[in-house]
Amino acid sequence: MPLAGRFDAVGTCALTPHQIAGPSYVAVDAIRRDLREDRPGSPLRVGLRVLGEACVPVRDAAVELWNCDAQGLYSALPQRTGDTTGLTFCRGTQVPAGDGGVDSLPIYPGWYRTRTPHLHVRVSLGNAEVLTSQLYFDDEVTAQVFAAEPYLSHTGRDTFNESDHMFDPSTLVALSPEAEGHLALLNVGIRRA
Repeated sequence: MPLAGRFDAVGTCALTPHQIAGPSYVAVDAIRRDLREDRPGSPLRVGLRVLGEACVPVRDAAVELWNCDAQGLYSALPQRTGDTTGLTFCRGTQVPAGDGGVDSLPIYPGWYRTRTPHLHVRVSLGNAEVLTSQLYFDDEVTAQVFAAEPYLSHTGRDTFNESDHMFDPSTLVALSPEAEGHLALLNVGIRRA
């Protein structure tokens, strides 16, 4: 189902706050919608509409999205719990459609110590980065998702939205059930450099 028209119901076109990319950022130039590769996890469809000044859709942006898998691992990096160097799961880039929207298919992110589940987003215009931020999920929905495998076997979650030092409620995505998983929507407001 197309996302055009669904963004108006999920909030204003306020500027999205900048947040750090964190150590998990790796430039992956893969232009693709489906980011899952072989990773098990709850299906997630992420719709982001990029808006500029005066709430006008931005059509010439590149929107990168990345997140960890159900076990809290990022692709392309050596980590304490596994080495994913050379893999690209849950990473990709899209260019907005005429309405300024991108429509990506990662999996619902898992968690890792000291962080609540989140997605990373970076918006670039030409070669200039104009926004890097993080997007968050309702804790109640996350608890429902984490009650099933492959999340259930990853025990000991220590951080929720309110205890995450990075959490910003203005970047909480609007979640709704869709097919077997969830649809996450957010308007992403940028200022052109």
